[in-house]
Amino acid sequence: MYVQALTDTLQKYQFTTSTFNFPKPFENTPKVLLSVQSYYSDIQIKQRYKLSIETVTLTSVTVKVESLGTKLYELNIGILAVDYPQSDVFTQILSSDTEGQLTSIHKVANKIQSYVTFFTSFQGSSCEYLKFNLDSQQLDDYTIKVSANSFKCIGTIYYNILIIHYDNNFPYAPFYQYQNQIFQDQINSENLVSTNLNSPDTGFYGIKDMSIGSWYSFGIFFYPQNQNQPIQNGKYVFHTDKKKYIIYQAYSQVFDLIQLECPRDYYLYKQSCIISPYNGIYCLNNPKVCYDCDSTCLTCQDSATNCLKCVSPLYLYQNKCSSSIQQGTYCDENHICLACNQSCSTCINNANLCTSCINGYYFYNNICTKDQPNQTYCKQSLSQQYQKCFSCDMKCKKCSGPFYNQCSECLNNYYFYKNSCYIDQPEQTTCQNYKCQPCFNLCQTCSGVNQNQCLSCINNYSLNSNTNQCEISTCQDGYFPDKNLNSCLLCQLGCRKCSSFSVCLECASIKDNQGITQTYILDTQHQQCYLKCPNGKYFDLQTRQCTSCNKSCLTCDGKTSQNCLSCIDGAYINSNRMCECQNKNQGFASDFSKCISCQIKNCSKCFYSNTCDSCSEFALFNTQKNECTCMNGYFFSNSIQKCTKCIKNNCQTCLSDGLTCTKCQSGFLMTKYSTCVYCNNYQYSSDGKNCDLKCPNGCQVCANGKKCIQYSRDNPGGIPNQFCHNSCSSCSGLTKFDCLNCSSSTRIYNQTTRKCECISGYFESNLKDCSQIQQQALEMFSFQKKQLEQVNLSFQVVKWEKNPLNKSKLTSSNIIPGSTDNK
Repeated sequence: MYVQALTDTLQKYQFTTSTFNFPKPFENTPKVLLSVQSYYSDIQIKQRYKLSIETVTLTSVTVKVESLGTKLYELNIGILAVDYPQSDVFTQILSSDTEGQLTSIHKVANKIQSYVTFFTSFQGSSCEYLKFNLDSQQLDDYTIKVSANSFKCIGTIYYNILIIHYDNNFPYAPFYQYQNQIFQDQINSENLVSTNLNSPDTGFYGIKDMSIGSWYSFGIFFYPQNQNQPIQNGKYVFHTDKKKYIIYQAYSQVFDLIQLECPRDYYLYKQSCIISPYNGIYCLNNPKVCYDCDSTCLTCQDSATNCLKCVSPLYLYQNKCSSSIQQGTYCDENHICLACNQSCSTCINNANLCTSCINGYYFYNNICTKDQPNQTYCKQSLSQQYQKCFSCDMKCKKCSGPFYNQCSECLNNYYFYKNSCYIDQPEQTTCQNYKCQPCFNLCQTCSGVNQNQCLSCINNYSLNSNTNQCEISTCQDGYFPDKNLNSCLLCQLGCRKCSSFSVCLECASIKDNQGITQTYILDTQHQQCYLKCPNGKYFDLQTRQCTSCNKSCLTCDGKTSQNCLSCIDGAYINSNRMCECQNKNQGFASDFSKCISCQIKNCSKCFYSNTCDSCSEFALFNTQKNECTCMNGYFFSNSIQKCTKCIKNNCQTCLSDGLTCTKCQSGFLMTKYSTCVYCNNYQYSSDGKNCDLKCPNGCQVCANGKKCIQYSRDNPGGIPNQFCHNSCSSCSGLTKFDCLNCSSSTRIYNQTTRKCECISGYFESNLKDCSQIQQQALEMFSFQKKQLEQVNLSFQVVKWEKNPLNKSKLTSSNIIPGSTDNK
């Protein structure tokens, strides 16, 4: 509607309020937007006023106009009241001391469908030219930018903005904004401003911005001819007076409001009018508008998600649709669900037919209770925190489980004993008020629980009438009565009847572990029962069974090898009561059935044929190999069946021929002929394979690092002179006659024999100097010399046999033979 905000001139710094009634009452408090239709003021005074809304009701709106320094002659306004849920109205101020551009951003939560902006008032200075531009722009679906510029004589602008939000029920509602530009050259006293609205006209219009001037007063005017329908045939009226007012430029705008209203008793649904709602929509009565239900609802009421029936196969519970049955509900064949009894966690068919309980409750016969039902026992549910209960035995008033007959209390007139209920009093009990306790264990009946409260006794016991106690009287076979312990004790094994543990009266027949019946024989003299054991066994007094002898015994009286009573053929019992073979070189066979020769070679005595107690002469027992082996330097001769010394010298071990060495003594070298010899390179052998260790200083032949066999001939200081023959000033070799230099000029060195011999005319004195002979004795000397050479030759042969070192080979070989085989 369009109204006059001022009925009289508003003086400087005054204000006035006016209340305007709506054409008809609203059902909800509307949102109100204001626009300026005409403005007329005194040019001599500052252009400052403020237009605002005081109150809004269902029937009216109160508007306030306040002068902030100007004199107002006329102010006509447009009032747009909107009762539309998807809309908002904002009021804002743009202010600046400069004439630059001002900007305000409006960001909303819901998607924008349409909007319109109108200025309501402004503040400026006294001037002849008044100008401003107000523009708005939608930046995106949720943001609107409002800006003002081109200020002249104005510093502050008040505006309000109406935003229509997008509604799924009205996706094509044709809200739109229409602007028209008016120039002064085209304006007469009255001018019809055209719009693009179609009849009937429902638009709302007002001044958007302006540029006006005057010598006396400012004026710009829109005068609606019909207040109820100011826009007719798409046009509204603009009026001015060229003589009084100058309109340089002005913008008006129209905001179109579609007709969202149906005939009485009809509902508006997506720009259509329907008589009543149907599946998939719901309708409101104030206003009478219908909307789509949620996609899961077949029918709904009051809101899109308040379902009355669901799309198949969904389930309806508390006006919500879901794909599965909700916890704590049950559903009918139409998938409409109701809540279970509050004690049920789950139920079926009806609210009280529980299938499980909430925490802390007891489940029994499809009912959940806070307390445990009578005549039940309960177990914790494996998956949830509730007790699952089961029926007790029919005689139990209460039971504790885990079995149905494990009672904790009985029904009336039933006897309670050891967690069970009985019709009759249990045997060997004493009862009071149907609660029973056991008699003393020897009482058959009793008057109390003590042993002196017996009325009758169990088997084998008799009642002592003086003490009311049961005393042992008889026992079953295999037991005897013990008065001290007042019980039957076990007889010794083998006794069928006895007067005490070890005094047998009759013997028994008992099966052994193999199921063979063994009959015990009574020794009447000792009153003991014994078994007659076969060869190889004896009667063990501890176990009362036949136990195996040591395998070396044919018969025995104990389990060790020193308990023999007889032996097999070929064996005898020695002084230690042990069986051993009569022949010393024989031992027991593995099954102890006979004596056979010792199986280990070189063994002279054995107890078992496969072991050895002592070896033959020159043999030692090797425990790791379990055999007798010949000592170093000996071999086993098959012909004489004993260890014999190796024939070759220096052998540590040799083959059975006695000639072939298999290992040399320490320091000797093994030749390719399997003989053991010295090294002749001032070294000896560490392993019998190589000459690798050094002899003592000056020693050419040795077997170890301490003792020299032959000193070097090339070393004058090799052999101490005191050991040389008198004919030598120095010597080196196997004998003291192996000279290196002669001791006297009466001697001459023989390169062949390496001896210092007497020169011609002298004879051997065995001293340093040879003795001179007379001329007449020369012939005799020559004869004796020949005799002596023969004797020396004979001596050399003897020396070769005693010392097998061949001097003739010392300079041509690194090996000194070590036996007479190398002569």
